[in-house]
Amino acid sequence: MLTAVLFSPAQAQECRWDGTSPFCSGECGANETEVTRLGGIPDFWVPPFVNQNPPFGANCLTGTKALCCKTRGRSCRWDGTAPFCDGECRSDEVQSTPPPGSSSGSGCWTGSKVYCCNKTASTGQGLTERNCSYGPGTCIQGFVWREAAPGDRVCVTPETREQTRGDNAQAARRRNPDGGPYGPDTCLPGYVWRDAFPGDHVCVTPQMRQQAAQDNRWAAIRNACP
Repeated sequence: MLTAVLFSPAQAQECRWDGTSPFCSGECGANETEVTRLGGIPDFWVPPFVNQNPPFGANCLTGTKALCCKTRGRSCRWDGTAPFCDGECRSDEVQSTPPPGSSSGSGCWTGSKVYCCNKTASTGQGLTERNCSYGPGTCIQGFVWREAAPGDRVCVTPETREQTRGDNAQAARRRNPDGGPYGPDTCLPGYVWRDAFPGDHVCVTPQMRQQAAQDNRWAAIRNACP
């Protein structure tokens, strides 16, 4: 059973998906931060095992939706309009580093876009309560370290960690004993490399590879103490 809890109801009040299906072109407002960008939710993320809050809605035929979240006391935005970009921050803003997973939208043919935040912003309250009881990488409540390998501190649900441990235990049995195009790491038919991190050649189902990729995308907002 796969479980994925994206946001609690309280957090959902501060976040929304922008972009209208089937032709999506999600863009966040000036007082919002883009957390991640998706074209669709995997087919195996179905109720009651998945709590999508805020709701994603219908998948995109083209383009992507942006998850836009308000950061209290802070206003950030991308400046520069594609395809001919000439991004520049205003006098009351400072160029900042965008959060992990942020996308500036359509690509530039010329010039570049910049990520600007207002200078007078207070730290405010983030998406998650800061909790460093386990040091850097402490997960928000309800999530645990994946531990696909030593040092893997991507935060996932307990069910996903148990599945990950099971996949690791079955790794040898899922490799083709006769080798193949990828040498001794060639998977048996029906399995693919998990790719949870560079060089992760544990053979898993395609659904679990999608799960690992999705967990990697959500790592930043599940981490209470970066």
